[in-house]
Parts: sequence; C-alpha cells; structure tokens
Amino acid sequence: MSGRWWMTAGAMIAVGLRPAPAAAQTPTSGFRASVAVTSVADDNVMATPAGTTATTTAGGDATTGVVAGVTNPALPNRDLIMRVTPGLGFARVGSQVTWSVDYSADAERYQTRTDLSQPLARQGLTFSSTYKATAHTSLVWTGAYTSTMNLAELNTATGLFTSGRARANQWLGGSTVQHRMSEHSDLTAAYTLQRNTSPLLGQSWSHMLDVRLSHRTTPHTDTFLKLNGQRFAFTQSALAGVPGTTLSMSESLDGGWALHRDRTTLNLEGGALLSEGHVGPHVTLSLVQMMGPFSLTGGYTRSITSAIGLPAMVAYDSVQAGLTFRPRGAAPERALVIRVHGNASLNRLDTADRTQQLAVVQYTVDVVKPLTRVLSLTAGYDGSTQRSAGAFTPAPDPATGAIAGPISFLSLVPRHRLSVTLAFSPWSARR
Repeated sequence: MSGRWWMTAGAMIAVGLRPAPAAAQTPTSGFRASVAVTSVADDNVMATPAGTTATTTAGGDATTGVVAGVTNPALPNRDLIMRVTPGLGFARVGSQVTWSVDYSADAERYQTRTDLSQPLARQGLTFSSTYKATAHTSLVWTGAYTSTMNLAELNTATGLFTSGRARANQWLGGSTVQHRMSEHSDLTAAYTLQRNTSPLLGQSWSHMLDVRLSHRTTPHTDTFLKLNGQRFAFTQSALAGVPGTTLSMSESLDGGWALHRDRTTLNLEGGALLSEGHVGPHVTLSLVQMMGPFSLTGGYTRSITSAIGLPAMVAYDSVQAGLTFRPRGAAPERALVIRVHGNASLNRLDTADRTQQLAVVQYTVDVVKPLTRVLSLTAGYDGSTQRSAGAFTPAPDPATGAIAGPISFLSLVPRHRLSVTLAFSPWSARR
C-alpha cells in the first residue's frame, strides 16, 4: 500500500471527528438518540480475489442490488469511506414487563468509488421483551431485521462472504419459555424463525426448536440434556438460472456440563447430530476466564447451519478466542477498553459430485475510550481472509466479469480495514 494512501486516510479520519456536547446519564428506561461518525480505510472494497483487479459497477443493479461489471485495471479497489450512523432506541424496565427496541442506519460515501455510495448501505432493527408470568415462569420474545451489502455480517457462524457486492436481508424472530421446576431443576423451550433473502442469491427459511432440561448438581455446576431440531428450506433465485426449492432437516441430542464461578464460566456440550440420514458429532465448548483486568474467552463449535449465498446446509468447525482489557476500579464512563478477537472456521458443502471446503479467518482489534458519559472514541482494525481450493458456487463469466449466477466464494480473498468512530449516545431524563 502506498504511503500517500494511508496519509490521505489519516487526514480523512481527522476530518470525520466532530466533538459533541455532553448530556444526561443513561437512565434505566427512556428514549435514546445516538449518532456515530466513522472513517474507514478499506483495501479491498469489492472483496476481489488476490491478484485480480476491481470491476466497474455503473451504480449497481437496482433490482438485485448487485455491484458487478467488466474488468477495469485502472479502477482502484481500495478506498476511504465516510459513514454516518444515526440511531434511535426505546427501553422500559418494569417489575413484570421489560422491553426495548433499537433502530440504526448507515449512510456511506466512498471517496473514489462514488458509484458505491449509498444513503442506506446498512440498517438494523432489534426488539426484545421479557414477561415474568409467575415467580417461576418467564417468557422472552426477540426479533431483528438487518439489511446489508456485506454477507459476512449475516453469516456469523461461517464467516462466509462473496466476491462482489449484493444486497441481503435477514429477519429473525423467536420466543423462549423458562420455567423453574424445582429448587435445582429448570426447563427451557425455545423456537426461532429465520429468513434470509437476496434478489440475486435466493432465499432460505429455517425453523429451530430447542428444549433443554438442566439440573444443578452443586451451587456452581449444572448438568443438562438438550434436544434440538432444525428445518431448512432453500429457494434459488430465478436470476441464478436454477430456480427451485430444496428442504433439509437435522436433529441433535446433546448432554452437557456447565461451571459458573465468580471468575470462571465453562460450558461443555456434545452429542449426536442426524442430518440427511448421516450421523455425526455435535460439539460446543466455551470458556470465559477473568484474570485481574483481563477477560479471556475461547470456544469451539462443530455443527451445521445455513449461509446466505449457498443453497444447502453447511457443516462447519469454528474456533474462537478473545482477550479484553479493562482497568480494575476505573469508572465505566472513563475506562479505556482494549478488545482483541479472532475466529477461524472450516466450512464444508456437500454437493452431488463432491465435497467443497472453504476456510475463513477473521481478526479484530478495538480500542474504546469514553470521553464523557455519552461520548466515546473507538479506533479499530479488522481483517479477514477466505481461502478455497475452488469456487464454492459458479463464478462470474471469465470474459466479461458479469455475474450470471450466484456470486462466487472465490479461492483467496484478503481484506483489511482501519476505522475511527466518534459516537454520541445520550438518553433523555424521562423515566
């Protein structure tokens, strides 16, 4: 990367920072209005495979949201992005009912690739509510909507992203019933509905039912038995040239053990997973360890899921690790927080003629410094690399670069971004 590019990035980041006035302390209930200004230096805005050039876009297709075109060696693939994120939130905490709703949207302006600028590059809406029906029973409802041009934001389990840009939307809804059966036993039943859509990549529906029975063997340990069932429906877009719907089912039966102490939380879970007539292992391990000002997290998951852009279930192995530094004794509104996180996943897609594999490595570093009770400054770096022996799905036309079918998950795609964000998040004094 040229030194001039990074110097320009620094100048743009400096221009993006604007001080804002202080406001009241965050109350338990009320209305929140927030705004964040972010400057981003991105070295691969189109997620182009290593060793290739960017493409022209002509503003992207208005129907599909896809940004694709013909190869243009003169077109840069790195850019500086100014992002403004306004947000609104409401919350209410009561003795029996608690609920909250939040909405935010991103407007992005690209300095060089102005054809990629969008007033609604990303938006999200979340809702949650808890109702304490009795002293032993509570009900929880959750919902979320996300629309983005970056598939990795929605493919959280696999980390998969595509070469090129395509609009994708995700709807999530769920309900959970928690019931204390006795002093030492709890029963939890949860249902989750998820819908992923993209004009180019098609859509998928997933239904998940989860029932868990846990028993406290000691004041700090639980043993549990969990039954999980999932149903997936994948519909290919007619734009991909292969319209149609396929159905998939999976069931798993797991047993586990959990440890909860003041500074240590450990969860071990494993069992059998039945998917499309095949039986395999289903494993989840997670650890949270507090060590003075440091918090260490780690985990491993082996399971199946769906991914936007793929017309079938994906089996994946994922390893996560994270480290957070927060000075002990410092006031939350003044404490400097440093977070480092990494994730590596190996994804497998079984087709009629072969098994395709694709590995994704993601890593982030964030430094957060509250300036006042409502004003904070964040500097961050995130990188990702996607590697495969071949395309996961049909690639764009080699002659024109046009995408006639699903956007491809190509062989080696590196991406690195630096960002600085100034966030102003006041709450009103209303309770």
